[in-house]
Amino acid sequence: MERPRSRNIVGPYTAPGLRHRDSVLKVLKSFFSRAVSQTDWASAYGRLLTQGLGEGSEWPHPVPFLELKDRDAYRAHHKEHAAVLRKQRAVEQFLAWPGEPFTVPGYNALIRERVDYAVDFLYAPAGSSQPNWRERVVCPKTQLNNRLRGTLLAIERLLAPRDLASVRVYATEQVTAFFVWLRRVNPLAIGSEFLGAAVPRGGERNGVRNEDVTRLTFTDGAFDLVVTNDVLEHVPAYQEAYRELFRVLAPGGLLVFTVPFDMNRDDHLIRATLNPSGEIEHLLPPEYHGDPVDPQGGVLCYQVFGWRMLEELRAVGFVRTGVLFYWSLLHGLLGPDQCVFFAFKD
Repeated sequence: MERPRSRNIVGPYTAPGLRHRDSVLKVLKSFFSRAVSQTDWASAYGRLLTQGLGEGSEWPHPVPFLELKDRDAYRAHHKEHAAVLRKQRAVEQFLAWPGEPFTVPGYNALIRERVDYAVDFLYAPAGSSQPNWRERVVCPKTQLNNRLRGTLLAIERLLAPRDLASVRVYATEQVTAFFVWLRRVNPLAIGSEFLGAAVPRGGERNGVRNEDVTRLTFTDGAFDLVVTNDVLEHVPAYQEAYRELFRVLAPGGLLVFTVPFDMNRDDHLIRATLNPSGEIEHLLPPEYHGDPVDPQGGVLCYQVFGWRMLEELRAVGFVRTGVLFYWSLLHGLLGPDQCVFFAFKD
């Protein structure tokens, strides 16, 4: 069977090319469903869509993580690889046109299966024609979005040669699809939510553990891995949280986390603070994010982090800090500047 040439998609990305989106996707879906082996599928789909996009052709196809340590390295990467990054943005524009929900055929390395990732425009930025790539691109089998799959794949890379199933794990969440997956891999993993003063710290309500990341109830060195997904931005005393996360990690332990992050800022953008009386003072219009414990409500964002965060983590005692950037069409890891942060304890 003759394969379509990659230039049909990864050429100039002109508007006329975008008008053929539906027909091209049908061709891709045909290859995706008719491939008789993993090698055939990787060759047909990979050559169509990954040429010149910073991805290789080997199989099983690894996620092309890029580790950067500071803002200067980030700027240098964008300058050196500007052409590749432009092609990635063009592919995203192609997929998202004409602004309706769609699926992207891909491979989920967590379950080692081919899937159709679902993309819609929920949480899309106002006035943007692009989806919220970070929070969408959902795997129908694991229910994990782009950000959460990227975090788990980053953990696999950072833990090696150890594996997730064999380490002591604490996650600062418990009522989420992420924690369901974590417990599937490691049944002894511990999770928690912040339930407030009505529940004792370390206690439970309806089977959900209550913890305050600025005053954790765990003993020193209790965990080999701590994972916190989009939590620290909701903690006004975030530096106290740094110290507690460091304390409960064992020597050689790993902290992996995501936060809202501004790649163009060194200092954090402080949106709100607590005054000495414990009252919230808003420095910018309030911004609320989804709360898994209270889906009908929301949780206030106190800060958007900048590059100074990595220096703060080193000041607490972490010896190696950095950012893993990722982008992969085959893995359904899309969107600009998708990343996971990490810090190792000596």
